[in-house]
Amino acid sequence: MLRASAKYADVIYNTDLDIINGIDVLLSYAGKLYAINLFTETENAQIGRTKKQFRHTPFDNIVYIELPVSFKGSKACGNFYLYSEREMEVLNKKLN
Repeated sequence: MLRASAKYADVIYNTDLDIINGIDVLLSYAGKLYAINLFTETENAQIGRTKKQFRHTPFDNIVYIELPVSFKGSKACGNFYLYSEREMEVLNKKLN
């Protein structure tokens, strides 16, 4: 969805960025770089996010944004819950 949107100049995901740097998605918007951290909005995921915060050294030139997905009201695909327009709207508000 992020790549399909003409709003963002660059949208990058790769396993090295995720595993080594702890950044799920990196995007460029309005001349700035943003690291989008994706996770489910559950108590266990919040505990995991807190632990992960200290595993990686943050970059000074990147703004970090937490973007959880809530099971309630999310689009389901089998056992998976998907990010959708609702989360895109939340992200847009956080960026502006």
